[in-house]
Amino acid sequence: MIANHGTGSSSRTAFLPRLLTGGYPEAVARSLPKRRAACFDNYINTVLLRDLRDIAQIDGLPQMPKLRQAVAHRTGGPFKLADLSRTLGLAQTSVKRYLALLETVYITESLPAWTHRASHKAQKNPKVYLNDSGVFAHVVGIS
Repeated sequence: MIANHGTGSSSRTAFLPRLLTGGYPEAVARSLPKRRAACFDNYINTVLLRDLRDIAQIDGLPQMPKLRQAVAHRTGGPFKLADLSRTLGLAQTSVKRYLALLETVYITESLPAWTHRASHKAQKNPKVYLNDSGVFAHVVGIS
C-alpha cells in the first residue's frame, strides 16, 4: 500500500495512478498504459494457461477467463456460488474447484463471512477479491 500519509491534493492525485498500476514489479516498471496492459495480459494468460495446466488437470480451461472476469466484477461484493454457477453455466462443484485453483495461483483471495458477535452465526456471504488492484482494474476495464 502507499506509505504517503500527506493530506494534500498531490497525494490524492498520485493515489489513483498507483492504484491502477497495482503492485506487480513488471507492471510498475511500465510507464505507458498500453505496455502495462500488455504486461497484465501476459501475466494473466501465463497463469491461467500454463500454471493452472501444470497444477491440475482442468477440463474447463476455456472457462477460466470467464470465471476470472465474473469474479472481478464481484470483487468486494457479496459472493454467491449459485449465482456465479448460473452465470457461467457450470456446475457449482466445478466453479468451487476452479476458484480454489485461482486462489492457489494467487489470482484471488477469499474473505470468509464473519460477525463481531461470538453468539451470532455468520450469515453474510463470503467475499472474493482479485489480489492486485492493477490486475483488477485491467480485467474490469478501468483506466
